[in-house]
Amino acid sequence: MRIADYHLFWLAENEDFWYRANQAPVGVPARRDVTGGSGSFVGSELDLTVTWTACKYTKVQGGYSHFFAGDFVRDTTGTNNGKDDADFLYVQTTLSF
Repeated sequence: MRIADYHLFWLAENEDFWYRANQAPVGVPARRDVTGGSGSFVGSELDLTVTWTACKYTKVQGGYSHFFAGDFVRDTTGTNNGKDDADFLYVQTTLSF
């Protein structure tokens, strides 16, 4: 059982856009430093998860994640007014047949 994960995120190049999972650039306007001066470190994320087996066919999983903004995120203009750390909370159920 995995309870905690830790991830580090970088841009491919200092002048690159920051992309979402669907390959669309993040932000409006998109976050990018054409000079490369903001570096390539996007940030890190800590994920905490708990899974409970309710019965033979049902599992319930809950999780919390915190994204710690890196230099690139803090130094580029975005729509978050300087509040670039982020928190995520979820609950999901898996039914097996």
